[in-house]
Formats: sequence, C-alpha cells, structure tokens
Amino acid sequence: MQSKLLFLLAILMGVFTTAIFFYSSQSETPEPTEEAPMVDVVTLAQDIEENQKITEEDLQFQTLPKDQVHPSAIKSLEEVKGKFATADMVTGELLLSHRLKSSQEEKARVSRKVTDGHRAVSIGVDIVRSVSNLIQPEDYVDVIFTYETKDETKNKKLNGESKNLLDQMESVLLLENIRVLSVGKRMTTLDDGTEVAEYSQVTLELMPDDSVALVNAAEQGAIHLTLHSKITEGEE
Repeated sequence: MQSKLLFLLAILMGVFTTAIFFYSSQSETPEPTEEAPMVDVVTLAQDIEENQKITEEDLQFQTLPKDQVHPSAIKSLEEVKGKFATADMVTGELLLSHRLKSSQEEKARVSRKVTDGHRAVSIGVDIVRSVSNLIQPEDYVDVIFTYETKDETKNKKLNGESKNLLDQMESVLLLENIRVLSVGKRMTTLDDGTEVAEYSQVTLELMPDDSVALVNAAEQGAIHLTLHSKITEGEE
C-alpha cells in the first residue's frame, strides 16, 4: 500500500514539474535584438585613375554597419571636393582619407618630380591631341606644332588681276622624347548624356629654352602629342 502511494506521489510530482516548466517557458518573452548602428559612407560611383581630380559625379553614398566601417572612411562630400586620387580605384570602392590628396599636395608632388635644371610646363589638350586619353605620367611623348602660313597667289578675274591669300597649314616636330609629369582631367558630357573623364591638360618636363618654345607655339597654333612605346628592344 505504501509503495503504491509513493508511486502515485511520484507521478503527481512529475506532472506538477512538467506543468511548471511549460508555464515558465510560455511566459518568458525573448528580449528584443538590438540593431547594429548604421552609418553613411562615401564610395565611388565610377572608376577613378591615379592623379584624377574627383568630382561630385564620381561619388555616391552607401549605408554600412558602423562596426564594419574603416576608421579612415570618408563620410562627407565636403571632405572630397577638390581632392585628387593617389591611386587607381574602382566603382563601389570605399573612399579612404589616405587615398586622397589636395591640390597643394599634388603641386608639391609634381615639383619634387622635376629633374634639376628642368621646368614643368602645362599645355591644354583634348581627347584627340592627348592620343585619346592614353597618355599617363612617366610616359614620353613628342610635341608636334601645327601653324597657319600665308601663300600669296595671283587670281585672275574678268575685271583684272587681284591677289588672294590662301591659308595653308604646316606641321613641324617641335620637341622629342619629352617626359610627362602629370595629366589633368575634367568631366565631359557626350551627346547621349554619358559623362566621361577627358584630359584637359598635360604637364611636361622641359629645359628652360624648350619651355619658352612650347608656350610660344601654343599661343600661335595647335599642339599635338605623340606617344612613345614603352616596349624596349628585345622585349616581347
């Protein structure tokens, strides 16, 4: 009789314990998960080349978890305006402060590159005169000067003889094997609305006398650049 009572009490205790556990698990509400703080950072909307001046059209914002953002990440467009890229960068890349340099830093960098006794001279170019934007710093180019000449010819007319000036264009090889120090670019809108980076100027390293000749030529006519090959003899 006593054993049956103990057995019954054990069953009742088991039912009671199960009921308490079930009730406790149902009454517990999961604590709300705390959302990670987010922050807006500046990334690139298109590819950027080294020494290219960055414009607002090159940039976009991306929202990332704060704990995943690099300490040097740029968070404001104001931090980027007027800055130059220190290296090639690709679309979507996070913009970091050490990947940028100011115009003053760019000028200082170029001045340190000028060989003793030489001068840095910039000339305006477009996509054609800059070999379709293929020229890069440390390339070597030739400078071609195209100018207008006047040739007097006699043009006979019914009412007598008169002189007519016929315009003719001549081109000469002005400078050879000139080192490129830097290139400057600007955004240009094509007919279809697409914006592309086009060269606006090229800075060359010249001897003082050649600098004067180049500036004089640029004032009198058109300047074109031709690009040297970087492939040396015997290189495949």
